Amino acid sequence: MNHGIYQNQTIILTTKHRKAEAIAPPLQKELGVTLLELALDTDALGTFSGEIERVGTTIDCAKRKCEWGLREHGGQLGLASEGSFGPHPSLPYLKADLELLLFMDLARGFQLEIMHVSTKTNYAMKSMRDFEELEEFARDSQFPSHALIVRPNPWNDPRMLYKGIQAMEALEEAFVMSRNHSADRRVWVETDMRANYNPTRMQVIKEASHQLAKRLATTCPICSTPGWGSSRIERGLPCQWCQTPTELARYEVYCCPKCRFEQKNPRSDGRTTADPGNCPRCNP
Repeated sequence: MNHGIYQNQTIILTTKHRKAEAIAPPLQKELGVTLLELALDTDALGTFSGEIERVGTTIDCAKRKCEWGLREHGGQLGLASEGSFGPHPSLPYLKADLELLLFMDLARGFQLEIMHVSTKTNYAMKSMRDFEELEEFARDSQFPSHALIVRPNPWNDPRMLYKGIQAMEALEEAFVMSRNHSADRRVWVETDMRANYNPTRMQVIKEASHQLAKRLATTCPICSTPGWGSSRIERGLPCQWCQTPTELARYEVYCCPKCRFEQKNPRSDGRTTADPGNCPRCNP
């Protein structure tokens, strides 16, 4: 395989949560690179469990991680990952995992962001009073392969926070301690979304890494910078019956991360019209 311009180069991945397990294989296979995991305390930039607030956007945080790793280790190629969880951006009744991979090439002077959205997630949280309810929550959350976080429901003491729980005995102990320190005798439980405690999230990060590898293996037709590929969609696929624009994607917009040249491409699935059921005029 012809790996391209990054073959035999080293990318610095800044992470505390062993994300190289998911990110490295696609990059090594498609680009021929070495991914060096630099274990810095990235929790200092914000935590899912709330004891340290994340400042700025997801991209801001990933960029700080990336720059931190390059400062600490040196080198020209950096990578960082950041996840967020909540309603799906297009299907708000579904929960989604939004994974960002941010790549920096200091030598060529560009930054590439890959945002991958997936409904494959066990993301959940709940306030509860009974341990039987917690056991049901744990089963639904794929415990113990996927860890849980437990704390008192009204929470004002960062020391009273139990993270990375992957054993029933530890879960029961955390429940009792949290309930005893809770003003309303209720316990707050949530899925631990740190990558090294959540195999499902690791799978989604790997999917994002495949997308990143594909982009970095493709160069811009104008300036030959790597990173050419689909960056967003343009909606407006016309209705099959009346040609009214719908909310479905009409084009994939390809973009260069450096010179910003853009090109509209037809949908990869070949569809040129939308089902009338998606039309605001035919199916108001």
